[in-house]
Amino acid sequence: MIVKHCADCNLVLGRIHIVNGEGNTNANIMLIGESPGHSEDKYGTPFIGRAGKYLRSVLKEVNIDINDCYLTNVIKCKPPRNRLPTNFEIGRCYNHLVKEIVTVKPTIIITLGSTATKVIFQNMNIRIGDVRGRRYNNTECNYIFSTYHPSAALKDKSYRKLFKEDMKEISKVYKSIKYR
Repeated sequence: MIVKHCADCNLVLGRIHIVNGEGNTNANIMLIGESPGHSEDKYGTPFIGRAGKYLRSVLKEVNIDINDCYLTNVIKCKPPRNRLPTNFEIGRCYNHLVKEIVTVKPTIIITLGSTATKVIFQNMNIRIGDVRGRRYNNTECNYIFSTYHPSAALKDKSYRKLFKEDMKEISKVYKSIKYR
């Protein structure tokens, strides 16, 4: 599950670290973002920058235990200038993400942002606004929820409100499965 060496795409040329997923490998919740940012690349840990701190604060606010979460990204290396990952880069990292999902076996997958949503739904034309705030069932886990990426929520107050609403709804489902 841990990627130690990879040169499958050109992202190897500009990265500092491969940023593997991290957290409880028996987690009920897997949160999937797009790609590592500057802080994540610098330290090799997912979701530790500004957006990650905001994500953690919202999880705490809605009573989702971070110790019952696994945090990862669609791709494991930071794209230059924080651009979107290309389909080629996503394809090269896809097997790593699948291995994480199979290993963790989360009950809930939360896709953070459009890239993660497109990859998990295997539909590159899907729009986050069309699926956010809804619960979907699938064979890899019991539920998939899609919401805005925490970085988008930090930039746009209207997304912040929707992000928190989504996380509150996810928390209700989380509590119902955690205490079964």
